[in-house]
Amino acid sequence: MSAQAPGAAPWPIRPDTGMNTARLGMWLFLAAEAMFFGALFSAYVLLRTAHPAWPQGTAVFSPALGVGAAAAMAVGSLCCWRGFRALRSGSPTVARAWFAAACGAGALFLLNVWTQHGILREHGMSPRVDTFLAIAHVLAGAHAVHAAAGIAVLAWFIGPGWRLQAQTPERQAVRLANGGLYWHFLTLTWFCVTAALYA
Repeated sequence: MSAQAPGAAPWPIRPDTGMNTARLGMWLFLAAEAMFFGALFSAYVLLRTAHPAWPQGTAVFSPALGVGAAAAMAVGSLCCWRGFRALRSGSPTVARAWFAAACGAGALFLLNVWTQHGILREHGMSPRVDTFLAIAHVLAGAHAVHAAAGIAVLAWFIGPGWRLQAQTPERQAVRLANGGLYWHFLTLTWFCVTAALYA
């Protein structure tokens, strides 16, 4: 492995938080994301409790596709975890493969969601039909946009950005760890979305 470039030392640990600035920034970002999705879930709860006849999610959505989407997110989280462990154990090539697998799992998730909503459109179940379909499209769509962004960031780090592994390996490890942390957050959020829509 080549020597680190000047100024490429690991980010120092902040004495007030016990973590480096990059990790602190990621946690603050996730806190903002949690508030965003929390607002959407709050809207869902208010709409559901105020609606006199809320439909059963399993009668609208495919349970098989729902399980498949959740499984894809969970596999992506597992791949990120394995990738970070491989990176920390000194196997960057193996780590790169695991993060690439996480991107693949994310692509399967997006395909799954697109297929589910394609089926709804074929049956005339657009967001304009009723409140349930409107909030369902908003929840799933917002999550899909965030998942696509997460895939794009990971793909860049293991693609064009992989040169940073040779230049600043310690910082690259923090970047990928943050990417994995974001994916774990998305996985947990999707489980909540699935529970809300299928309940």
